[in-house]
Amino acid sequence: MKDLLVSLPSYHRKVQDTRCKDDRKGPAKLKYTIEMIFNTCNNKDNFDLQIIINEDQKEIYKDIINKYPNLIYTFIKGGFTDIIEAQHKIMKKGYYFCCNLGDDVYGFNKYWDRHIMNKKYAFKDDLFLMYTSSTFSNRKKLYYENCYANKDVPDKHESVPVWTYKWGEFTYDMFPKKFKLGREVLYAFIAKFLYEKGFNRHVECKLNYTHFEDDGTTGELIKADEEFYKDLNIKMNPEIQAMIQHINVHKAKEYIKPKNIA
Repeated sequence: MKDLLVSLPSYHRKVQDTRCKDDRKGPAKLKYTIEMIFNTCNNKDNFDLQIIINEDQKEIYKDIINKYPNLIYTFIKGGFTDIIEAQHKIMKKGYYFCCNLGDDVYGFNKYWDRHIMNKKYAFKDDLFLMYTSSTFSNRKKLYYENCYANKDVPDKHESVPVWTYKWGEFTYDMFPKKFKLGREVLYAFIAKFLYEKGFNRHVECKLNYTHFEDDGTTGELIKADEEFYKDLNIKMNPEIQAMIQHINVHKAKEYIKPKNIA
């Protein structure tokens, strides 16, 4: 069983993408991203690649499916909660890490998969998530190291694309059925709260990408869900309390300094 699942949701819509000469069509941008993932990784055998596609767009992606028949294809009805469920279901098979990537990113650094795998067992209780080393969009390393300290609402494009199965297991039931956003902002809130309680479970994994194509929809969704985040009483949330209890149980013997493997 491989330790790393790379999950890549893709959706077909016509928005201009600077990476593609044509409109930002789902199959074109997905093909670009798949090739970038394979061309920059250290070893293709380090991970499995899951492609998540809407059921009603299966025909649109048929050429991709035929070109890459050995990938894991998951077809969903659509929506962020369906993506979360599809990823969590496969993670249950025994993967240690989940790396969630959009099909609108580019500029991956070399050997990104090795950088992720170097952080396995960063904590013996396996409860942590990882942020990228990317610095675009005014991201600063200190901002991540301090787990969003002094920030009431994390940025709409939080770079926390990697988490352990244990982290996903504890947080899975926190997502409401009508959740409209990716999990990154909620994960940022959780990391911030744990940090304030004295537990820094935010680990740098040196996964870098230089840019992403923002079609503007994320900003609209953030506005629609802003009240959800404001009303989230994270201090009383039972899943958060369970995470703290889990950390405290392993506290005496939990920390292992990550080893950087050449």
